[in-house]
Amino acid sequence: MRKLLFFLLFISTGLNAQGISHFREVQEDTVYIGLRNNYYAPYNFKLELKKEYEYLGIRYKDYFVIAANDSISNVLALPVKKLKEIGKLDLNNIFHLNNTMGDPANSDHDDNYLYALPYKKGKTYKVTQGFNGKKSHRSVRSKYAIDFNLRIGDTVCAAREGIVALVQKDFTEHGGREYINKANRIIILHSDGTTASYVHLDYQGTLVKPGEHVKKGQPIGISGLTGFTGGPHLHFVVREAGDISVPVYFEAYENKILKKRKSYTRPR
Repeated sequence: MRKLLFFLLFISTGLNAQGISHFREVQEDTVYIGLRNNYYAPYNFKLELKKEYEYLGIRYKDYFVIAANDSISNVLALPVKKLKEIGKLDLNNIFHLNNTMGDPANSDHDDNYLYALPYKKGKTYKVTQGFNGKKSHRSVRSKYAIDFNLRIGDTVCAAREGIVALVQKDFTEHGGREYINKANRIIILHSDGTTASYVHLDYQGTLVKPGEHVKKGQPIGISGLTGFTGGPHLHFVVREAGDISVPVYFEAYENKILKKRKSYTRPR
């Protein structure tokens, strides 16, 4: 059974160990692997075994959604007689894996909702990169992101009410693309199944905890300089399930797209 450690490592590294854990059950000649979602938001998974490894006889669920704080059994079924051979392989290369926060069947952005600007009332900040920004807002997951030039130590506020789904606060470094997964952030789940991400927060710069209900305009974090960035700012983006960013509009700026180099004040 020691060969199972390779699969457990695969599960932990491939599925974001902070919020997804695994469990196993042995029945006769098969080892079953299940997953537990510890996030306060649903998570969806797509698995595809590469054709060259079909001979291993691994059975698996190719698509599934795990509800918040729930689990699913028998995601993978491993033949005991193949464990020795499986253990010699790099399992990160056996599967095509895609997993994202949210449930696509219950994630449809309310386009009539007006967000609060994600900082304190009366404060004014400039947009340094807006929708379809050439620097880093070109992918499906980021094309509708907005960067505000908050300084280190400035207060970040919730743009919309919801449940805190994820908190990352222990990163200290910043730099090029190699730091893209090392940004402190808060993700909040909204009532329409979308999520808002508040990114590049300071070390230990979070004021909320997972599972906490937050109100619109509530202080939630402290701006910082972490992750893939050359300077301090707040990266804000709303996504539907599947990591699909969506355009959003703000109070006092109805139906207006926030523009690069323009400054915007949150009303008192």
